Amino acid sequence: MLASVAQARMIYINDNLRVGVRSEPSNRVAPFSVVVTGMKLEVLEQLPDYLKIRTNKGEVGWIKDIYVSDQPPAMMRIEALKHRHQELKQQIQEQNKSVKILEAANRTLNEQMDNLKKDRSRWQLEKARSDYLQQEAVNGRFWWWISLAGLLLVAAAFTSGMIWYRQQTMKRLGGLRV
Repeated sequence: MLASVAQARMIYINDNLRVGVRSEPSNRVAPFSVVVTGMKLEVLEQLPDYLKIRTNKGEVGWIKDIYVSDQPPAMMRIEALKHRHQELKQQIQEQNKSVKILEAANRTLNEQMDNLKKDRSRWQLEKARSDYLQQEAVNGRFWWWISLAGLLLVAAAFTSGMIWYRQQTMKRLGGLRV
């Protein structure tokens, strides 16, 4: 009898079965326990056609290797997939809630940004109007000062002319005042 010690690996009972666990690797020995589909079994030893296993209850015995697989049975995989499907659906619902919240926040921020742009445009228009009025005031004062200076020059010239004319008339008349 060649017995090879298998590394500790987990195997499962295939399909919907009930497999007898025997104390020796032979069909002639009566089973002392039963393992069913989906049970996890630890492989302790491997012979041709037989595996020495340990159950989750700690029972040690032999079963035929044609009844086991390294993969969990389809019904267990389906249950795991259903559970994962529910988790993913819940995550999607949470993500959708987050998306709705973010979309509402985005709309609010866009409205605020539009209002701020309107305010900025209004302020720029008011600033331009204020700058124009200020420039007009400066230009108006400038021309007012120029006009005032011009009037003063005219008045000074007129006064100078009057004084000169009077002096000339007085010279002609020999010092008489007119």
